[in-house]
Amino acid sequence: MKNIAAGVIGLLLVSGAVLAADMTGEVQGIDRQKRLIQVTLPGDCVCNAVTYEIPTTVDMGWLSPGVTVKIMYEVANGMNVVSKLNK
Repeated sequence: MKNIAAGVIGLLLVSGAVLAADMTGEVQGIDRQKRLIQVTLPGDCVCNAVTYEIPTTVDMGWLSPGVTVKIMYEVANGMNVVSKLNK
């Protein structure tokens, strides 16, 4: 049974399956042209910032470095794609 579960998980990861998650962190950097933000967990080093892609359907006009955000995102094709972004 363990082998079957491991095989299914491996297949999902290899097939580029979309995995949903959420996190709360502090905005460290913003690239408005590329629609990317870098976010760290509270109290974490800037060197550990994670990059998130913001689709055009999500407003990012209010973002600034230092703001705490709650992000709902999906991992698709190796990229963290935001589906919802709140203060």
